[in-house]
Amino acid sequence: MEVAYTEPEAKRQAARCLYCHIQTIYDPEKCVLCNRCVDICPEDCLKLVPLDQLGLEPQTKDKLLESAGLQGASPELLSAMIKDDEKCIRCGLCAIRCPTDAMTMEFFSYEDHQAVS
Repeated sequence: MEVAYTEPEAKRQAARCLYCHIQTIYDPEKCVLCNRCVDICPEDCLKLVPLDQLGLEPQTKDKLLESAGLQGASPELLSAMIKDDEKCIRCGLCAIRCPTDAMTMEFFSYEDHQAVS
């Protein structure tokens, strides 16, 4: 037996896939470094990496600490969340597991705008 959609239903079904712009959004202000998101990720695309292991130039590290309001903090006590977007399948398990909502799943899309002269 073959099932076929009507034209309007087919367009509606196709739109579901055309607008699947869900991304993981990380808010470091809410993160308590529990590592639950890293542990549950089926693709191993999330890592909490100590700042001193990132191989940053001293100037870059200083600017990063300054922008976070952590001037003078010891880099070996700080961590960075690293995400490999190529490996991420957007399953949302990290967001579900996060106890503080530091990791969320959010929709976004780009819009084309043309300048009028």
